[in-house]
This record gives sequence, structure tokens and C-alpha cells, in this order.
Amino acid sequence: MAGSTRSIFYLADGLAKKGHNVFVGCRKESLLFSLVENSNATPVAMSFSGRLDFKNIREIRQIVNERKIQIINAQSSYDRYTSILARLFYKLPVKIFHTRRQRPRSDGGWIQKQFYIKGTDGIIVVSEELKRMFIAKGYPANHIHVIYNGVPENINTLINDNTLESLRKQHAIASHDTVVGCISRKKSQEELIRALKFMDPAIKVLFVGIDKEFLQDEIERESPKQEIIFAGKKDWEETLHYYKLCTLNVLPSRMDGFGLVIVESMLLGTPVVGANKGGIINLIENGVSGLIYEFGNPEDLAKKIQTLLDDRTKKDAMIQNGLNRAKRFSVAQTVINYENFFQSFYK
Repeated sequence: MAGSTRSIFYLADGLAKKGHNVFVGCRKESLLFSLVENSNATPVAMSFSGRLDFKNIREIRQIVNERKIQIINAQSSYDRYTSILARLFYKLPVKIFHTRRQRPRSDGGWIQKQFYIKGTDGIIVVSEELKRMFIAKGYPANHIHVIYNGVPENINTLINDNTLESLRKQHAIASHDTVVGCISRKKSQEELIRALKFMDPAIKVLFVGIDKEFLQDEIERESPKQEIIFAGKKDWEETLHYYKLCTLNVLPSRMDGFGLVIVESMLLGTPVVGANKGGIINLIENGVSGLIYEFGNPEDLAKKIQTLLDDRTKKDAMIQNGLNRAKRFSVAQTVINYENFFQSFYK
């Protein structure tokens, strides 16, 4: 499951719990729809078949008029277009904000940039580094607002000892094994495979969120000596248990605007190593609450992993500092920040 799906769910449910009327437009077959069905927010089935989805544009007009919607917060790619077009075509009396969770892959050209700037009342990004990237692409600084994602602080209470023991047996992971984990959907996991030639062959490597086929070519090229375990895709609550199986967790990514897995890992007491890209550098205080490695440099990644494995005192300090750091990125605070931000436009 993409972290963005949970972030949208957390936000919608949190704002609804505070008494706001929150409607989440998404495809009925999506995971987000099923999550919102069991929340305090209300799911609304919408099409989202393309940037010029006129059916979706009409759907937006309908719910705005029927439910007296004041704010549209577009969260994906197609709805960034259809929300602006719906307001433009039907003169809808709404504020429009975009939430951007990943670095912009391209600036989209002058026309698209002006469409986003002129068509919205503001763009929300999930880290300071992401704001810097948008400004570098030519977006005005006063149009970009930082609101960090959040993670529930109580995820530790969801860990079940029986489930942990079952997973240990399933994957033949002993309590004394050294396990380097990578818990994420498709990112740049090949970075970890390339780093293995610089690491102890006795280490076990655990990938959760991807299948072996994704890295098969890289494994054949590198021929790592370590045992590599692929757990595949798991639901969120089961995934949380895998953090506890890991000696440390690595996020090799250049795309993440935030990196929910970093915060989840910290909250569950698993030290982290992350790439020096995107919002990861805003989450990890290098050398304090985790370690940052140079993306594209597998030897540096191996060195940072080995630092945590060799120095128990440093590792324990980073675990404690990571826990304290993660508490700054709570769902409750994210919801408060969004609420205050939205309400500031109605004072």
C-alpha cells in the first residue's frame, strides 16, 4: 500500500473526528474507498479516468453544490486538473488546494505551471525539501505551504507477539540473526543489492512490499552471498510486524517527499538508514536519529549500515532519538495543521 493512501485516510478521518464534514472522492474499487467506508469521513465514488475527465468534472460540481463544499484538496494527478476545471467551468464557490507528496518529475512547462498556480489557492507539500524543489522549478515561495505527513503514535500497540513468532518461523529468522530490512513498495531497492558486496555474507536481507521479480536481474548481475528474503506485499498491520524482525531498516529512494516508513520504523524501535534525497533528509537527523547515505553510492550505504551494526551504543542512542523524533510527525499534529491552514482562508 502506498503511504499516500494511508496519509489521505488519516487526514480525512482526523478532520471528520474534529466535526468537519469530509467527503473523499475516489474510485469505488480503490483501497482508499474501503478505508474511508469504515471511518468518520464519507466516501464518494468518482471516475478519475484522465485529466480531461468531463464526467468527473460534473461529479465535482454535483457534490460541491449538494454538500455545500467550501474546500477541495486535490491529492493525486487527475484530480489536480479536474478540480480546477470544475471550478473554472461552473464558477464553483470553493477554495482549491493541491497536496504534493513526491518531488516534481518535471516542471510540466510554463502552461501547466501557470495552470496550477493560477488555478489553486495554494499548494501543500509534505516537507521543507519538497518546497525547495518546487521553488527551484519556478513556483512562487508564498504559494507553497509545508504540512508534514503524520503517523499514528500508537502503532506499537498493534504488534502481536504470536504474529511476530509466526513470521519468524515462516521466514526462518532467528532472534540472533542480523537482518537488514527494506520495507517499502517499489523504490530503488537495487541500491541495497549493490551494497551487499561490501557487507558480511552472514547478514540476512528482508524485502517487504515487493516481489523477487522486481530485483531478479539485479540479483543475477551482483550474485550476492547473503540470504535474501522476499515477503511480498502485505497489508498495513502485518507490515508493522516486519519492522520488529529487522535489525535496521533502509529506505533507498530518491522520490519520497516524506517517507512514512521512516517514521513508522522509528516509532517501532528499528533504526533507519535513508538516502540523501527528498523529504528523507528532513526526517532523519544524520548521526542523531538515523543515518543518511549518498544515493547512488552502494559502498557508502554499506558503510552506514555497518556503522549501526558495529556500534551498539550508537545504535541504541539512535533508536531513542528516533522515537523522540517520530513523535513530532503524528497524525494528530498533521490534522491540526491542516485544520488551522484551511481555516486561515476564512478569517
